[in-house]
Amino acid sequence: MKTALIQCNSVTGDLAGNTGRILAAAHKAQGADLCVLPATALCGVEPASYLAMEGFPQAVENALDRLAAGLAGGPALLIACPRPKAASQGDFSDVAVLLGGGERRELAREGNGAPTLLALRQKKFGVLTAGHDLSDARIARARATGLDALIVMGASQWRPGIPRKREKKLAQAAADLRAFVLAVNTVGGNDCAVFNGQSTAYDPAGELIGRARAFEEDVLVVDDAVPKGRLETPCACEEEETWKALVLGTRDFVQKCGAAKVLLGLSGGVDSALVCCIAVEALGAENVVTVRMPSPYSSRGSLDDAAALAENLGIPEPRTIPIEPAMTAFSSMLAPVFSDAPAKAGDVTFENLQARIRGTLLNALANRMGALILNTGNKSEAAMGYSTLYGDTVGALAVIGDLTKMRVYALCRWFNAARGASVIPDAILTKAPSAELRPNQKDSDSLPPYEELDAAIEGILPTGGRKRPEAGVRPDIFDRICRAEFKRRQEPPALAASATPFGKGWSVPIAGRFRRA
Repeated sequence: MKTALIQCNSVTGDLAGNTGRILAAAHKAQGADLCVLPATALCGVEPASYLAMEGFPQAVENALDRLAAGLAGGPALLIACPRPKAASQGDFSDVAVLLGGGERRELAREGNGAPTLLALRQKKFGVLTAGHDLSDARIARARATGLDALIVMGASQWRPGIPRKREKKLAQAAADLRAFVLAVNTVGGNDCAVFNGQSTAYDPAGELIGRARAFEEDVLVVDDAVPKGRLETPCACEEEETWKALVLGTRDFVQKCGAAKVLLGLSGGVDSALVCCIAVEALGAENVVTVRMPSPYSSRGSLDDAAALAENLGIPEPRTIPIEPAMTAFSSMLAPVFSDAPAKAGDVTFENLQARIRGTLLNALANRMGALILNTGNKSEAAMGYSTLYGDTVGALAVIGDLTKMRVYALCRWFNAARGASVIPDAILTKAPSAELRPNQKDSDSLPPYEELDAAIEGILPTGGRKRPEAGVRPDIFDRICRAEFKRRQEPPALAASATPFGKGWSVPIAGRFRRA
């Protein structure tokens, strides 16, 4: 029997568009007896309140009817759609639906955590939809039913290392079941989440017999009469995985939001350089607009580095808007009211104004051009609140907002090595990081060394803040991370690229007072 695993990139809520994508993919799987889709294929990832909106449930039913009609002469297709849970008002779960011969059949949900059963062409399948784990108890119940194959209609979100762990878990499930395991996974970016696809198939001994492409739409046909089928090569390292995830996440965020062009401030620093490279890969050089906004404190080297990067990437020379006139105007406007509010030691009012002037300029350009702003902040800055609200925190999407500073550098170096050239100029990678908001400013004036800071972040976040951080984390770093929560709640959504992004497993009260220092 031939089964086609279709990993498609659906748009949440776009039922008509998703129906067309599914039909097009199914027609590419000619010769297959059964097509299997990820559980998210029809409605998209996390439709949330769409499910309860007037008209949406009926639109789902209409889409299923169109799919059934469109597949009348083709292979059977296994899909999933949301159905209300009987015991929970307003809550939904995915239910498997078999389409074939112009008709559709909703598969009965099994109790006790066992998979849904499907009999087709003298084969007995177990079906698990998204949200069902591969626990030992569930595998034991599935084994007791005497399955020929287990179908996993997955929606496994990418995180570093997750694809390898998932393949290992699925292989073990196949060996424990002594049955084929066919695992289809969705692909694409949806808000902050990125899904890597990489659907897989395993024989009853737990051997991998098929693997689809990573971070791309694909159709993998598995023939249970053939010992081994197509095996796409997985990413070679974490940096390659991360690069592909951020490129896909950026492309899909922009395009699914209905935009074509993006805009970003190009400072000559490492963060904006990496975001610019990702944007060019995702959207094409012709759709990336960059802006230099020098102040009296901006170095000539930073301006030159930004121009060199743009030239290396084949994008137009950055537009240049000096901000000194605006700085002077603000200073003059504020002078009368600041006369009775003298600056205190460490005052950063005019440093923050520089960032906010730049944020205002970017928003004005974005409005005029119909472009989305890409934020260029990183996770280390977000952790410590080393940013200016409504200034350098502007943007529709924080492309590298879940990458610590050391991971930013690692990804830049990998990118240059992969391209076989210093696309990101060496000067950007070797100079001391600086916001250049005052003479001779360095990030190290306000932050611990990034090596120490990033180790602290990675030690704290996996615990979700529920237990003492790893030994060696300075209490003052921990407390500053807590105090910066109010900023993080107002920053753009960040593409998830770590085991624990801020906001996913980490949350502290904004107005709380517990401190460890």
